[in-house]
Amino acid sequence: MATMTLRGVDDTMAKMLKELAAKEGMSMNAFILKALREALKLGKKTEWR
Repeated sequence: MATMTLRGVDDTMAKMLKELAAKEGMSMNAFILKALREALKLGKKTEWR
């Protein structure tokens, strides 16, 4: 599994991501991974493993 660093995230985006993750009861990492999977249409985790 790869580790990535995301650069260029402005303060507004970071704040929104943090708030959305908290609203979903998720860590920011888990929330961003979920958003990426949805954007890439990868489906559920069990489908891409």
